[in-house]
Amino acid sequence: MYAGGHELGAPREPRAFAGLTAREAEVAQLVAVGATNAEIARALSVSLATVKTHLTQIYAKVGVRSRTQLAVVLRPGKG
Repeated sequence: MYAGGHELGAPREPRAFAGLTAREAEVAQLVAVGATNAEIARALSVSLATVKTHLTQIYAKVGVRSRTQLAVVLRPGKG
């Protein structure tokens, strides 16, 4: 279990994670369960700047423009 009570489980939709690094997939999963950037940074022991960098890369790879769009893509039945 991660900071804020967010749990990191198996990827919901493997296709949505295609092309992501393992760390990017972790960040994406935490976004999908509602973790804030600060919570993600604490959970993964990285800086806020690193989380933001990962998110920028994730958005580009997944083809979305916001964390809301990312969460929609990661919902069951999507991806």
